[in-house]
Amino acid sequence: MVDLLKVIENCTGLRVMNTPKTPVPRSQSGIEYSYKTLSDDAIKEVIRLDLVIVTSRLEDGEKAIKKIKKELLKAGDGSKIKGFLKIEFAPSGTIEKPDMNAVHSFISLLITKRSVV
Repeated sequence: MVDLLKVIENCTGLRVMNTPKTPVPRSQSGIEYSYKTLSDDAIKEVIRLDLVIVTSRLEDGEKAIKKIKKELLKAGDGSKIKGFLKIEFAPSGTIEKPDMNAVHSFISLLITKRSVV
């Protein structure tokens, strides 16, 4: 199984932090993530991975998304990206205090993991 969070850290050069335990301070760059298991059966498990990428520039977020998608698609270990649910960009001021120096890129991935039977 590919280490998704390691791939994401390598693609973005940013530190990944679990939410809501350690949210990225709004003045810094980083990534927040959370997992949701959507379904579970004997054959596969579908996980929704929600990422919030906090970057200083919009282009950085867009580049990161492309790199993450490329890396995950070539992982070839039985896991696959089922689809990108949403990709949105918003200045961080829309989430907390106005700070136009940081951009939040929201990504949701549906990941199918093959279970070992």
